[in-house]
Amino acid sequence: MRMVVLVLFLLCVVAFASCSHTAAPDRTDTPGISNTPCLSNTPGISITPGTSVTPAAPQTSALKDIVRMTYYGKEDWWNANNGHLLNVLPSEERSYLTALDPQKDVPRLLTISVYRGLFDKGVQEIAFDALRGMGDKAVDVLISIIDRKYTFAVDTKHPWLNEDQYADAAIRALGYIGGAGAQQVAIRKLAEKSFSDRFWVCDALGRIGNQASLPLLEKVLTTDSDRSVRSAAAEAIARIGGMSAVAALQKGFAEAKEFPEARAFIAASIGYIGAHDASEAARAAASAPESVIWAALADESFKVRCAAVVALGQMNRPELLDAVLSTIEKDGNYLVRDHACAALACVSIPPTDVERVVNALVKAAKTDKEFFVRGHAAYMLSMFKDNAAAFAAVRGVLSDKSSDVQAMAAYSLGLLGNHEGGMDLKALLQKGKGTPRAYAARIGLGLLGDEANIPDLVDEFADLNQTQELDSAAFAIAKCATPDTYADVLKFMDNEDIYIREYGIKCLGMMRNLTDETRAKIITKLAEREADEDGTIRFFAAVVRYAMGDRKALPIALSALYVENFQFIDGTVVDSDNRTYMAELTGIVNDTMPLMYRVKPYYWPAAED
Repeated sequence: MRMVVLVLFLLCVVAFASCSHTAAPDRTDTPGISNTPCLSNTPGISITPGTSVTPAAPQTSALKDIVRMTYYGKEDWWNANNGHLLNVLPSEERSYLTALDPQKDVPRLLTISVYRGLFDKGVQEIAFDALRGMGDKAVDVLISIIDRKYTFAVDTKHPWLNEDQYADAAIRALGYIGGAGAQQVAIRKLAEKSFSDRFWVCDALGRIGNQASLPLLEKVLTTDSDRSVRSAAAEAIARIGGMSAVAALQKGFAEAKEFPEARAFIAASIGYIGAHDASEAARAAASAPESVIWAALADESFKVRCAAVVALGQMNRPELLDAVLSTIEKDGNYLVRDHACAALACVSIPPTDVERVVNALVKAAKTDKEFFVRGHAAYMLSMFKDNAAAFAAVRGVLSDKSSDVQAMAAYSLGLLGNHEGGMDLKALLQKGKGTPRAYAARIGLGLLGDEANIPDLVDEFADLNQTQELDSAAFAIAKCATPDTYADVLKFMDNEDIYIREYGIKCLGMMRNLTDETRAKIITKLAEREADEDGTIRFFAAVVRYAMGDRKALPIALSALYVENFQFIDGTVVDSDNRTYMAELTGIVNDTMPLMYRVKPYYWPAAED
């Protein structure tokens, strides 16, 4: 790990370069290129046309997980700033569903429900909303898929997903649909031999939230042979909540001596109860002296300590602040110190404690021996928007010897919202052209939201030739946009380069200050993309139309899935080493943390303990 800085830089440069594109390539000829950044929200999973899904082999170090938390790891700006794509449809607005055929469109909706990448939260919600709207008709088809009795047609099964993956997606969908029927099906599948099925059943039961499921989940938590399933059971128990849930998690922690990952997620789940539970008694029990959270904070496994310190922050109790600050300063593992910095995002820091918290983060940003902690400490200083010391420290960290730290400081400057930081970000953009530092600088400029940057951002857009550059530029333009900027972006719809067209569409999807008249013009222009040669463009054009109010675009989006040049990333896979890479398994943490400050999984290789 002493060579981690150099190795990380080289890895990032290689990863960044691998996403370069030339004008109008055929996506089927470039299997390594996806419509999302190389380091996606689903670490370790890539899909090549015509092949089965093969998750990446376990790493010998935590290095690649670290990469995902730095340069491209802060992808939550996608979901924090998606504009219309995160609009939740009113429950009464269901007329568009009449155009859908449950037998054909339920599996299609499952396909986009596991999509990972730019807009993934909005795209998935579109799928779940439609499934909920279909009600029992959807559940009937989901059951047939789960039982492997559904007969897939050519245009209902994506070529990169197999029937087991569809079954997992269907089980997951039951949790989002809810209801007694969904619960009965999920319980029936809890005894399956497939650990993947059991994992998703636990996830579904937690989302359904029925207290009657607690005894079953407690049994899974204390007896299942798979650590991923135990972890999913812990999250499910916490979602159901109450004092019975606290007792079950306490017992599960004691009986998970051989499963550090399960202990980590039990600690995270205790934090969720301490932050969210409807019962004051349960919230208080989560941080009481007898709570397992304190044993977790002293656990021999750094994974468990990472989870425990974040859990303490989640509980947002001023009396727990000392434990978090002490961990930043004293823990011997840099990942634990980093997660302690992240934990502060959940804490409503009393005015009397602001100075000492800022000082602790400034000290870590300037002096911690590990670049990872320095970068994240600088990033967390962005919480203190009106604090001169925080702003000065972040500007200073831009000159850190580590490119990672510079990138995190760029995000932080944008979040701080002080336009004086704009010149620093522009300088970093020029200095880091063609590297991830430029990516971070553009995101920072977008977060800053200064419309004066629009002309330069628009002018350079069509000349960019890397997908990371394009998605960061699309975000920056959308965030800085004036009411008239859309017209400049519409011009990109006719560009011969498929990536310029694609990211132009995504830019429109992230804009917020659009009038009804403007949205109508955008919808009309995007409708022309129905005939686009590229399936990915047809899909995103239809999704953005749908999100802007054109509900008849949903079937068009679904039909675009089944072409070879639609780039797709699956989010349901659990690999053979039982290490899961799903957002669901960290949902119990990230549902609590502010969008821009979410943390990555506690699933590092055993060799790192």
